[in-house]
Amino acid sequence: MTVAKIQHYVPQFLLRNFGNGKKDQVWVFDKMTGRTFSTNAKNIASENRFYDFELGGNSVSLEPMLSRLESSTTPIIKAILKADSLKVIGAEEKSMLAVFFSVQFTRTKTFREQWNDFPGILREHFEARGEQVASGSQAAELIRDLTENESKVESAQFMVEAPQHFAPHFATKLWLLAATTRTHPFVLSDNPLTLQNMTDMSPRGNLGLSVPGIEIYFPLSPVRALAMWVSVPRRCCQGRCSECAMPL
Repeated sequence: MTVAKIQHYVPQFLLRNFGNGKKDQVWVFDKMTGRTFSTNAKNIASENRFYDFELGGNSVSLEPMLSRLESSTTPIIKAILKADSLKVIGAEEKSMLAVFFSVQFTRTKTFREQWNDFPGILREHFEARGEQVASGSQAAELIRDLTENESKVESAQFMVEAPQHFAPHFATKLWLLAATTRTHPFVLSDNPLTLQNMTDMSPRGNLGLSVPGIEIYFPLSPVRALAMWVSVPRRCCQGRCSECAMPL
């Protein structure tokens, strides 16, 4: 099987939903430079051979697996947008989307960069405590900077195991279809799963997938987004609308 050279960490089918009316064209805002421009969806949220790595002397790629997952997910999201409702999906489709969200949560460049930063954070922790790390110890291995291939291998392992660990945290929440207008549209980022928590910040943070009060949002189009909540917030309709009343 031929593996695509340019590999996206945000699926192209989702990027196209945010197109500007021309074929596969989307408007992009670069937060680093402040530049705004229009380009083809294939040119953004992607890198050359992002999911390719060496393992045991063999060349491996997760791109075919991700392509199959996207192919299974695309018609489900299309059906939701066409019907403008979550009532068109059942338990099987919801489980598939939960798997998709689990993988999406771990497949981004942001996730990989955060994982690469971990050894440095751990080194700073030991240094702040004035602790010496013994050469050859488990701690010494943990604070060692990863090579590019090691980073790809470890992030690939996270992606493969993500459905087992994370899918239940998506599937068991209350799913709602959030709406807006094109005057105040939803935007899609290179890290599209957004976590928010309106409860008090704990010493360990409050943005985990299973912490109390967590709200998860995933834009589907400029005017619709999937919201996944632990419970219905007070500012919502308190379950009186048709979407909230349906415990998918």
